[in-house]
Amino acid sequence: MLKSFFLATMPKSELSKAAQVMNDLNLNDLVYFVVRRATDDQWEDLYDILQPTLVTRIPLSKGKRQMVFCHPMHKNNDLLEFEDYRFVLKTVLGTRCRIPVRVCHRIEVEEEQA
Repeated sequence: MLKSFFLATMPKSELSKAAQVMNDLNLNDLVYFVVRRATDDQWEDLYDILQPTLVTRIPLSKGKRQMVFCHPMHKNNDLLEFEDYRFVLKTVLGTRCRIPVRVCHRIEVEEEQA
């Protein structure tokens, strides 16, 4: 059974959707990707595998696309993030799957004192 992880409809802003999710949920690190044209069975399998790391998902306007947001599986190793999430996507969606995986980190900027 699918659990609903939809985030409320986001207003237009200057921030990317990933930055909006990070701000709304007060996260410092986030992994995300867009899945297109997945069958219901593939979605079920994907959610079953990602359930421990899944943060939320946002349906996108065109067709059966969804932006999926997850917690990182590894601290301080983006290469392992890419490899692990790509492995999951290829396992569920097939070896010809070419979905890019992206990692975002919050960067604290110190203000200069005049």
